Amino acid sequence: MHNKKRPIIIAVTGGIASGKSLVVSEFKRLGAHVIDSDHISREVCAPGTAVEKKIVRLFGSDVVDDNGALNRRKLGAMVFADERKRRTLERITHPAIVAEMRRRIGELKDAGVIVLEVPLLFEAGLGYLAGKTVVVWVPKAVQVDRLRQRDKLRAGEIAQRLKAQWPLGEKRKLADYVIDNSGGRERTKRDVNKLWQVLTNTF
Repeated sequence: MHNKKRPIIIAVTGGIASGKSLVVSEFKRLGAHVIDSDHISREVCAPGTAVEKKIVRLFGSDVVDDNGALNRRKLGAMVFADERKRRTLERITHPAIVAEMRRRIGELKDAGVIVLEVPLLFEAGLGYLAGKTVVVWVPKAVQVDRLRQRDKLRAGEIAQRLKAQWPLGEKRKLADYVIDNSGGRERTKRDVNKLWQVLTNTF
């Protein structure tokens, strides 16, 4: 059994609309402490922060909504249509996000299991943050269908978002474990439970 003084750190990643949230929520139900990089991204980009000010300075006041917060949909449309702008945004936000993730990991040093939810884990070279990595996989056709129905995106917008991430086939080659989320929620939950047993009895 793992040493409780050294938490198990698991990074969960995947592609857009692959079902990462379902897998992470199941890990949380089983007792894991979750650190969500998307939530942290919103915090470090909150109105008045140094990151937010730099984004507005570089991308213009049009990316701010009537309430003074970043209009993430408008900013997303801008950067997904221009790879150079997307990389500029990542250079601004990623260091702040990683610093906050590392701080929270340090605060949870007595936790049993920490799950990091990081969509761009491999793209950003952040695999070192975790002891084991898990990729949530679905066929590309499923991603496209979910993006069309869930996010109401057009074909061009879907293609832009998929292009901004590594293909799931590439990510699964780098992962320690793969959760196939193409067989329905209940099967995915069962697979997460099985993986939980493996992980908590291996470390």
